[in-house]
Amino acid sequence: MMVRWLDVLLVSALSFAAYSYFYGNVDSSSIRGKKVLVTGASQNIGEEIAYQYAKREAKIVITARREQVLKKVAAKCLELGAAQAEYIVADMADETTYKSLVEKSIKIMGGLDILVLNHVEARLFRWNGSTEDLEYLKKSTAVNYWSYVEIATAAMPALKQSEGQLIVVGSQGGRPAMPNIAAYGATKAAVIVFFSSLSMELMLKGEDYPSITICYLGAIDTVGARWATKMKLIKGYPLADAASGIIEGGLRRERYVYLPGYVRFTPLIREINPSFVDKALLYLIYGA
Repeated sequence: MMVRWLDVLLVSALSFAAYSYFYGNVDSSSIRGKKVLVTGASQNIGEEIAYQYAKREAKIVITARREQVLKKVAAKCLELGAAQAEYIVADMADETTYKSLVEKSIKIMGGLDILVLNHVEARLFRWNGSTEDLEYLKKSTAVNYWSYVEIATAAMPALKQSEGQLIVVGSQGGRPAMPNIAAYGATKAAVIVFFSSLSMELMLKGEDYPSITICYLGAIDTVGARWATKMKLIKGYPLADAASGIIEGGLRRERYVYLPGYVRFTPLIREINPSFVDKALLYLIYGA
């Protein structure tokens, strides 16, 4: 039995060493000149992702609803070293914009190598089943789920041609349930399941490209996530580190990226004793 455990430890150590050797160091220079579309890039994680690609000298198209903010972000991208930085104003609640967004981006940059789907409609509230709740769920489903599917579908031919990357920014909220995010969490869960399944279907067809990287984000140090950091046990993960982690995960063509690292284990911890963990979460968040 001891020999068997030693074998397991040896194989694990060798596997970790091989992973570190092949994937530990990322050559960011390979992004230079790549054509990148980043959605939801007017603030928070999307804005920082745009800046990180800019520092790596990529060509960038950013999109969001607020034109004046997009102008400033695009200008800063150029200052940081972007080979090109343009913006397209788009409201993801408007289903007529999805296909045209991809077509315009490809025309502006002359192709598409990396698509980062990051935009989100998020609001914390306790579900009461009201007409307002139902209407919000419809809107958030369109923005957080349906738009991801349509934009990715429209971009797929270009990404296959360029052997590119599709990066989907998800959330820990789409895995273990949390209070006050019934609508938001449901849309994130839908995105995670759809793109995980799509990745497997590409494998079945023997298609390596585009690679699909799904990012599970926990409490990142943004305005939208700072409610979570009110719990003494949680500290907001640095925004720049999160953006770099997302970009590097795409470069390594990882299937899943977990930021912070503990997000990988939260569903497993819950399964040990769901009732106890749920009560503990409620106590930590609400003191109830």
